[in-house]
Amino acid sequence: MTNSGHDAVRSKCYRLAVVCLGLLCVLLLIGITVLWIEYSNLKKSADLSSHLQSGWVYFGSSFYFISCSSKSWSESRDFCRNRGADMVIINSEEEQDFIAENLCNAKNAWIGLTDRDTEGKWEWVDGSILISGNWKKGEPNNKGNEDCVEFFPQTKKWNDEDCSDEKRWICEKKVGALISQ
Repeated sequence: MTNSGHDAVRSKCYRLAVVCLGLLCVLLLIGITVLWIEYSNLKKSADLSSHLQSGWVYFGSSFYFISCSSKSWSESRDFCRNRGADMVIINSEEEQDFIAENLCNAKNAWIGLTDRDTEGKWEWVDGSILISGNWKKGEPNNKGNEDCVEFFPQTKKWNDEDCSDEKRWICEKKVGALISQ
C-alpha cells in the first residue's frame, strides 16, 4: 500500500473518531439537560410541598396564607411581600367563598384593595382597577379616611376601613410565580 493510501485510511479513521466524539458530546449534553430539568422539577415540587407545610393553603392556581394575628394594612402587605407574595386579589366568587371558609375564627381580614393613591379609585395591589366589588350596603363611604378594604367572611361583603386598624390578612402567591423562582 502506498503512503497516500495509508494517509487516506488514517484520515478516514480520524474523521470517524471526530464524528464519534462529537456524537458523544451531543449525547452527554442531552443527558445533562434532562438531568437538570428533572432536578429543577424535583426542587419545584419540594418548594410547593414546603409551602403547604408552612401554613399556606392551595386553591385554584394560588397559595394563600391566612393569618390568625392582626396587623395594619401596610404591615400585612409587607408580611406578604417578604414572602414573595402580595395581598389577595379576589377574582371570582369561588375564590371569595374559599377565603370565607378558611379565615381564622371567621374574623374580618384585609384584602389587597385600596384607594390610597386616588380617593374613590379602587385599585388592587397589582395595579389593576376594580371593575365590580362586593361592598356592604352603603360602602365604600370613606368615613374617617378609609382607604383600605376588609373582607367580612360571614357575609362575604367588603368594607372600606382605616388602613392603620389592625386586622387579619390574606396573602396570595400565584403558583406560576413560585415555580419561576
